[in-house]
Amino acid sequence: MTQPFRGEDPVVKQSSNEDERKKGGGMYMEQITMDEFAAEIKRGRIVVLPIGATEEHGPHLPLGTDTIQIESVVEGALKEKKFLVAPTVRYGICSSTRNFPGTLTISCELLERLVSELLLELERNAVKKIIMISGHAGADHMAAMRVAAKKFVRNSCIKVVVASIADLVLSSKENSVLSKFPAGDKHAGFIETSCMLYLNSDLVRKNKIPEKSIPQFPDPLIISDAEKYFPSGVMGDPTGSSADDGRAIIALAVKSFVKLIAWFEKQ
Repeated sequence: MTQPFRGEDPVVKQSSNEDERKKGGGMYMEQITMDEFAAEIKRGRIVVLPIGATEEHGPHLPLGTDTIQIESVVEGALKEKKFLVAPTVRYGICSSTRNFPGTLTISCELLERLVSELLLELERNAVKKIIMISGHAGADHMAAMRVAAKKFVRNSCIKVVVASIADLVLSSKENSVLSKFPAGDKHAGFIETSCMLYLNSDLVRKNKIPEKSIPQFPDPLIISDAEKYFPSGVMGDPTGSSADDGRAIIALAVKSFVKLIAWFEKQ
């Protein structure tokens, strides 16, 4: 998944005009009619279901960081490939951050059920291929999505892909980008702060960027108060973040997503 893009760089900053952002060549489901949707499905379009989260990202990043990032990756990929985009799910499982202000987590059971029912609905609408792509990469969150997908495909001929934005970025071999990632950078650190500085710097509280925070959790002990180990809400080092690095990271994610879609089209 490392071939270069064809043509122009598809990465664009998030538009301040929501309607303009969602045009996407008529590929956003909430922007088209039932007849237009049916026609696209007859053409064999893949349906992409973005999944975000409403979760703390330190004192400097917005609660919708995961959602903003994944929607921007999908938007970038639409400049290279044709696919349908289902409305974004903006809630997920936030285990280690659940006790911070603003985090709205749902249960594993609810996410699994929600994913299952959305897959069934897409199947009922004659969709044949579905990609669930998450901007939140928490272990419990991704596990619930994968469990739901595995149960679904046992009784369906529909093909389903489940991946996170972290999967897209880390699948690349482009060391010029990956080599900049600080060790232990997992949440609201260098990577996510850089991405948000690129995508929408107005949403970054630049005067509140905290110091490096690499929590040492008492693994394998299961704890209910993870926030005690990273009170800033950060797992990583946001101090060296930059919009240029964010642009490179988002470009890497878009490139990998385009390659994933191209591969899936052939399956």
